[in-house]
Amino acid sequence: MFNKRNLFIFGFLFLLVIDAGAKEMLDPIQAKGSVDTKEIGGRGLSVISLWSKAIIVDESGRFTTVVSNLRPQKLFLVDIKKNTRALAISLPDSSNNIVFDAKSTAVAFMFKDAVLFGSTARAKAFIGSLEGNRAFLVLVSYFKSNLKEKTLEELALDNTCVELVDKCNADIFGQNRGQINNSLKSAEKELSRVLSE
Repeated sequence: MFNKRNLFIFGFLFLLVIDAGAKEMLDPIQAKGSVDTKEIGGRGLSVISLWSKAIIVDESGRFTTVVSNLRPQKLFLVDIKKNTRALAISLPDSSNNIVFDAKSTAVAFMFKDAVLFGSTARAKAFIGSLEGNRAFLVLVSYFKSNLKEKTLEELALDNTCVELVDKCNADIFGQNRGQINNSLKSAEKELSRVLSE
């Protein structure tokens, strides 16, 4: 049965592969970052990038990896058992300041539209728009309370997490979808007017 939970799990798995197709077209660069170990748990942490094998995070929470220097890219933090502990988005102009924490994970959860991976400016604008969104801030708070002890795979099965992500999607993308629908209706009226002349 394809219920809310299954849809959420499918969406989470979609996060893992959404930007994989562009690997051959992008130039990789070395990037640095850190893991906020006050918010993120797990032992034997590694960073997963499309550009490199798993990169081990050192004891201080620091790492060096390889990312695209042309486009935003999603990164994954996994533990020794290969469970996902956190997510982050790498932007070309901030590739030496990648942080895995509750906020980066919430941002990456909302980063689903493939269009966002094509433009750094669009990605930055989208991330900026999340800052004041109440539903997004509640999701960040939820991750702060849970990522220290649980994996993202475990949280994906938690009804509270599913509901918070649904609320974010409705708040963030519902407004955008409404604007798109209004724009399409306006264009349709204009086309009808032009064709009737």
